[in-house]
Amino acid sequence: MAETREDIIRRVIRAGQDEGLLRDIEIMPRSGDILKFTALIEVLVLLIEFSDYRDTAAKILIDKIIRNNTFNENINILERSNAFISVFKSKVPPPCLNTSVFIRNILLVIARSKNDIEARMFEDFLPYQRFLEINEEFLYNYLSVNILSTDGMRLFYSCVDDIVDNNVLLSLNARKAIKNKLTEKESLIFYLRNFIRPYWSSSNQISEEDFWYVPEPFFEQIFGNRNAFLMFLADQRLENDELKLATEIKYIVSALNDYKPPYFDIRYYRVNTSFHENLREIDRVKFRNH
Repeated sequence: MAETREDIIRRVIRAGQDEGLLRDIEIMPRSGDILKFTALIEVLVLLIEFSDYRDTAAKILIDKIIRNNTFNENINILERSNAFISVFKSKVPPPCLNTSVFIRNILLVIARSKNDIEARMFEDFLPYQRFLEINEEFLYNYLSVNILSTDGMRLFYSCVDDIVDNNVLLSLNARKAIKNKLTEKESLIFYLRNFIRPYWSSSNQISEEDFWYVPEPFFEQIFGNRNAFLMFLADQRLENDELKLATEIKYIVSALNDYKPPYFDIRYYRVNTSFHENLREIDRVKFRNH
C-alpha cells in the first residue's frame, strides 16, 4: 500500500527532519498549480498537528496561503480559500487538537479587533463563520464517536464565537453539542469530576492562592445560567458516589451565586478527594488530615 501524505510527514518527523522541511518550504518557488498548492496546505496542516515546530508551520501557512503575496498571486483567493477548507475538513487526523488551536488563534485575532490589519487579512481570505465552522466540525466529529474527555473539552474551548467585555463567548452550536453530550452518563461524570480546577498554577511555595479554585469556566454558557445547571443536575438519575459527586458540585455552585470573586477557597468546602481530578496534592493532603 502506498504511503499517504500523513505517513510521509510522520516519518519525516520521526527522523527529525521536520525543521529542515519547513526551511525548504519557506524558500520554495511560487506555483500557479492548485493541486500543488493544496498539497502544500496539507503538508503544513499535518506539521501543525504533529510537529514540535508547529508554530513555524502555522506562520508559514499564514504567510504563504492566507496572506496575499507574490507566492500565491497566480491562484485567486476563492481557489485558495476553497482548498484551505477542503484540507482542514478532510485531511486532518482526529482529534485535530493542534489544528483547532491554530484556527482558534485566528478567531481570537479577529474577535479582539475586527478592524486590525491582520484581522482584516484573515476575513478577506475567509469569513469568520467559515473559520468557526471548521472547529465546530472537529468538535462534532469527536463527540460522535467518543465520550467527553479532556480532548473534547479542548476542542470545545476552541470554538470561539466572540469576545465581549474581555469575556470569551463560545459558539451556540458548540454549547448545544456539549450540553447534549452531557445527557450521556459517562460524559456527565467526566465533566463533574473535572468541574473544579485551580484558579492558577501554584509555585513550590505554599500560599493562600494555592487554595483558590474555579468552576468549569463555560458552564453558564452551556446551560444559560447557574440555576439552569443546578436544575439539570437535579434531573439526572445518579446513585451512590456519582450522586455524592453531583451533590458536592451543586453545593459549590449554589454557594457561588452570591460570591463576588471569580474563585472560591476550597478550605471552606468538604469534598471527597477521590471524586475530583484537579485538586492539587496539597489540598488532597489537607483533606486527608482534616
